[in-house]
This record gives sequence, C-alpha cells and structure tokens, in this order.
Amino acid sequence: KGKEETITKSTTTLSKDTCSTTSSSSTSKPPKRKKDTYQTQVIKHLIAKLQPFTLKSLASELRTSTVALKHLMLSLTDKNIVKSKLCGKNKNKEIYWIDLHFAMKEAYGNKYESLYDEKTKEKAVLELQEFRSKEMLLNREMGTMQMDISNEELDAQLKKKESIVNKLNERLSGAKNRISGKKRSIDEGPKGNPRIGVRKGLTKSSNKKPKTQLELKKDINDMRNEWKLRKEKCMDFLDNLTDAMEKKPKEVFKLLDIETDEMMNVKLPPKHVIDKK
Repeated sequence: KGKEETITKSTTTLSKDTCSTTSSSSTSKPPKRKKDTYQTQVIKHLIAKLQPFTLKSLASELRTSTVALKHLMLSLTDKNIVKSKLCGKNKNKEIYWIDLHFAMKEAYGNKYESLYDEKTKEKAVLELQEFRSKEMLLNREMGTMQMDISNEELDAQLKKKESIVNKLNERLSGAKNRISGKKRSIDEGPKGNPRIGVRKGLTKSSNKKPKTQLELKKDINDMRNEWKLRKEKCMDFLDNLTDAMEKKPKEVFKLLDIETDEMMNVKLPPKHVIDKK
C-alpha cells in the first residue's frame, strides 16, 4: 500500500508539472503582428521604390484596381504625403510622387521621429553637401585629365608643325634668291650693251653729272632696238618650232605657256628723233 501511495503522488506531481509547462509555453508565445492596412502597404511600397509613378503602373505592381488607388491618392494628397502633376502634350497624363518625410511619418509613426530627429537631418544634409562638392571636384579633375594630350599626339603635332616651318623657310629662301638674282641682272645689264647698266654707275658714284635729254633719248633708242632684235629672234624660233610640230602658233603658245606682247597689250614705244648737228 505504501508503494502505491508514492506512485500516485509522483504521477500527480508530473501531471501538475506538465500542466504548468504547457501553460507557461502558451503564455510565452509572441503576440501576432497586426497586418498593414491598404494605405500603409501602398506607402511602404512607394518608399521602397522612390520614383514617380502613374496609377496604371502602381496598380500593376500592387495587383489592385486603379479606382481604389485613385480614392487613396486623393486622401494622401490632402495629407501632403503624395504630390501630383499633369504632363504630356495635352496634359492628360497624371504623375504621382511621395514626400518622403510625411510618408515615413505616416508609415512608421513614432519610430521614424525617434530615428530621424532634426540633428541627424542636419548631419545628413551636411554630408550630402560634402559629397556633392567632392563629386564636383572629381568631375573637374576628370575633365582636365581628358583634355590633356598624350606624348604620342604631341610628337605627331610637333612633326606637322616642323614640316610646315621647313616648307615656309624653303619658300622664303627661294624668294630671297630670286630677288637677289633680279637685282644682279638689273645692275649688270645684258652683255654687249653696257649702257643698260647705267644705274649701277649712278648708285655707286653719285658725283657724276645727270644725263642730258639727248643722251637719254639715245639710251631709250638703244633699248628699243635691243627689244626689237630679241623679239624678232624669239618669233623666228617659234615659227620654226610650229613648222616642225606642224601646229598653229596659238596651240604652241598654249602648250609652252608663252605670253606675247600682243597678248598682254604691250606696244613698242616710238623711236625718238635725234637732230644731228
């Protein structure tokens, strides 16, 4: 009998312990979270997206009707949580976007105010300004680096400039040589007629007396005769050449790029009459 009493006592204690454990486990379960309302679901979705939207695009994302969203947007615009604007050519398309501050306040309530007070906002604004200034500096540095010319491009440009300078120097030296050659021919005059080189004597010795009218007329006549003789020799040579080539004189002139006195409207000056005394 004593053994049976002890067994019954132990069973009763075990049953009490199990009942207490079950009651404690039932009381320790976390409370069920409340489901978000339709409004909070929409606001949280917009906070996560952070981009403008239309009623059709939002309805397709949330799998709801545009009519329900339209009524909701009217109440949210009254609370300044959502803002809208008409756009398009005919202004028949309405775009919505959220005000983050009011949306966070509406969706999270006191949690948002405790996390995002004025001091943290000021710090965030200052950090944003610093990052923007750094971005501006980096963009400027990138622009200067892109504007810099590489060594290969500099060498190519230098070669081009050097070739241009060399060509200009060659042209300049050729022009100087031509000018000096013309000066010599003017000063020396043609062989066999020393009177044409009279200017040389005038430039060298300015003490000589100027020539008289009679002497100048003689010099002009001599030059005229020289011109006439040279012209006759040239025309004889061209006549022989046209006969040999069996072509007209005009064709030969075009081939050899010859300009005659007649083509340039140059006339032989008249001969001066000198009185013999």
